[in-house]
Amino acid sequence: MQGRECPNWSDDLCSATSYDVAAMVTRIYKSQRKLYLREHREAAGVSAEDMGNSLEPNINARSVYRIEREWRRCDPIMQEQWAFRCRVEPGDLWHKPNSASLDALIRKEPPEVKLEAFAAVQRVLGARK
Repeated sequence: MQGRECPNWSDDLCSATSYDVAAMVTRIYKSQRKLYLREHREAAGVSAEDMGNSLEPNINARSVYRIEREWRRCDPIMQEQWAFRCRVEPGDLWHKPNSASLDALIRKEPPEVKLEAFAAVQRVLGARK
């Protein structure tokens, strides 16, 4: 090696090419979870301009489109405002509109009904194994 001395244990690393180093990097998997902001806004019949005006602080339609595209910018406070304007619960924004959701189905039920539903789902899932 010119101009640089490698210790014995790292001779392989010092002679590695950039391709070899790139191959050693662990792959980072992106989460499949996302906020369905645009889908809920459109399902509620709310324009981007109206949505921007109902958020605090008010933003323009272009910023609404950017938030829908880059949904990680939507903090919990904005999620709550967005859900209120779309007439859904904030947790529903994580699912496509009109999708089957057990949470939404039993949200307003008393605790004993929720426990019965939970047990029934466990029985169904256990029967499939």
